[in-house]
Amino acid sequence: MQLPGRSAVGTQAAATTHADSVASTNRSAEASLLQRLQTEAALRKVDTANTAAAKAASAQEGLTRESNRISSDALTSVQRAFIVVNEMSQTPSPSDPTGDSFLVGPIIENGGNTPAFIKAYAAASPGAEASRDWGGNGRHREWQIGAPSDPADLLSMERTEIGIGIERNITLGPKARIIPPQMGGSESISGNQAFNGASTGANGRFFYGAVIYSDAFGGSHITKYCFRIDRAVVSAAHSRLLDTARCSHWNCTDEQCSADKRSYLTDLAKVQADPRGMALH
Repeated sequence: MQLPGRSAVGTQAAATTHADSVASTNRSAEASLLQRLQTEAALRKVDTANTAAAKAASAQEGLTRESNRISSDALTSVQRAFIVVNEMSQTPSPSDPTGDSFLVGPIIENGGNTPAFIKAYAAASPGAEASRDWGGNGRHREWQIGAPSDPADLLSMERTEIGIGIERNITLGPKARIIPPQMGGSESISGNQAFNGASTGANGRFFYGAVIYSDAFGGSHITKYCFRIDRAVVSAAHSRLLDTARCSHWNCTDEQCSADKRSYLTDLAKVQADPRGMALH
């Protein structure tokens, strides 16, 4: 038997060494690839965890902001100023020693727990409706509706207009009230005829106004009020108003007043379209 020559043995050994080297290289590459894939997977997990953590932190921050906002709004709603006009003042006229006449004025009250900074308030006396020329059947339409025109319009009028009173820049403390001095909005009533003819359209009968103010938290607000007066009794013993009630519109605050204005305009349009189709209030 012939044995392989040295040359063949060497070639075989070289081939084996090469194959081992290739296998080793492949194993190294596979290990490197596996390590890279594992690293990338780990990084993706970290990214996913970071993203989830960031979302959770953002959500928590949003919840915290919302909670703070709710707390702030709750504090503001409880502590802020609230201007209301729930009644009229009736006092004897100092200019009439007989006691046969008396003054009517708004009682403006801050029902809140912090000061109100009144930018302006305006009041129209009961006689203003009779003394001002509203044109045509304007007053009659207002009596049909049961309310005058928007009290906020008074704020743009002049103090010299008959029956109109305007005051500005007043600070009203918490739980405090003011009764304006005699002005356009505080009228001297000196006879039954001044009101007893109101329901027939002979005289004015609305006592109304508006207050614009800001609160200690920077909010701006408006309060409107309106009273209807149908009859007055004037005597030295006991002068007083009778048959008083709230108007059908203009007893509102802030956002309520926008809805009230739309309702008023709807009523006004109905009366203008059919003056006899709406009963007197």
